[in-house]
Amino acid sequence: MHSYATVLYKSIYANTQMKKRRSLDTIIFETRDILKKEKELSIKQISNKTGSQWRTIEKILTLLKKLDIVKERTNPNTRRTERLFSLKTST
Repeated sequence: MHSYATVLYKSIYANTQMKKRRSLDTIIFETRDILKKEKELSIKQISNKTGSQWRTIEKILTLLKKLDIVKERTNPNTRRTERLFSLKTST
């Protein structure tokens, strides 16, 4: 049988180790707000600022790109995409 202190310690430890899952729409709006403020960022920079995994941010950015909300910068000399994302300006 475990002592009361051991059970209490394990429950506190388990609660501090659990990561809080956020909904996808929360991360999308947070990404949009960050891009409004910072202008142009890479996937890694956005994932560091939101605290989400880079794969999640990559999927969100491809969705926003398909919806014509975000654009990727291309190098004018090589015509390659540089994976730097910014919000499209509405005209």
